Amino acid sequence: MLELEGLGSGVAGKLGLWDALAQIAALDERLDEEEIAGLQAKAERQLEGLREQHRMAAREAFVQA
Repeated sequence: MLELEGLGSGVAGKLGLWDALAQIAALDERLDEEEIAGLQAKAERQLEGLREQHRMAAREAFVQA
């Protein structure tokens, strides 16, 4: 579970970066708004996948059979 939490923190940080860049993309021609939107969507999908993996790991670790 610890590894999944670490990965989740990393992906959440990356999503925060994409969110910040999306806020200024219209003001900076070096930034491609469509590409940033795609990266935001990818990070959100990654986070959802990690959340599901975390839920499964928690059930295995804490639910007694």
